Amino acid sequence: MASNSKINSEISNVLFNGVRSLVRRRATPWVGTMTDLENQLSNHLMNTKAGIPAEWPRSPSAMRIALNVVVNRLRNDGISIRFSRSYERLVEFRSNR
Repeated sequence: MASNSKINSEISNVLFNGVRSLVRRRATPWVGTMTDLENQLSNHLMNTKAGIPAEWPRSPSAMRIALNVVVNRLRNDGISIRFSRSYERLVEFRSNR
């Protein structure tokens, strides 16, 4: 998964719905690395009927590229996203609703 043009709509929808579900069921913001996000969403997808799509991002950089595709949809849905970098590159999701 090298560019945004290679992110198909199925992956975008699965990622959008996964992040939205992850954030909405929490009372506190979700903070973690791209690896943490990939692990959490993959575990969630394994427990669904559809499972993990074949083109699912399997590296932190691929997850970031895929997340960049849906970031505006998430923000429009009331989820704020903040990327930060300290000793690790972190992402924070917070529900504004």
